[in-house]
Amino acid sequence: MNKGDRYRYLEGMYSALTAGMSDQTYIFCEHRHNIFGLVRPVTGHIKLCVIDDMIKDDELHLLRLVPKAWVRSDYQTRFENIATEFGPVTLKFKLTEDGKALDVIYEPQFRHQPKKVALHVPPLDGLKKVVINGKATKTAAGDVIMVR
Repeated sequence: MNKGDRYRYLEGMYSALTAGMSDQTYIFCEHRHNIFGLVRPVTGHIKLCVIDDMIKDDELHLLRLVPKAWVRSDYQTRFENIATEFGPVTLKFKLTEDGKALDVIYEPQFRHQPKKVALHVPPLDGLKKVVINGKATKTAAGDVIMVR
């Protein structure tokens, strides 16, 4: 599989979310005598589509396969203190009302600095710039911005 195949990755992730969950208990694993949750496999897929520390050694990739539905103007999507091999990372993002800018708050707490941190611009029509921690960069859908 192509490592950048957004459609197939999201198709698999959403399939795991819906098919793997019980319609009666809303958890991922049931047992005859009691019920318990098992969420790690699916939450790992969710994390990797937004904060990916596994695609390349010593690199961190942000928003690489983020679903378009998670990038909204009426809601700030937040991934707070997400564990990575480099240390916890907080990433928050929200589209501006006019849909022309993506406001990103990126707060790493690295124990080990990666060689490269790349932000992948989501494929959104009309997106003209990305603002990372207050610093604006002109961009287009599909561009990759180096973050420091």
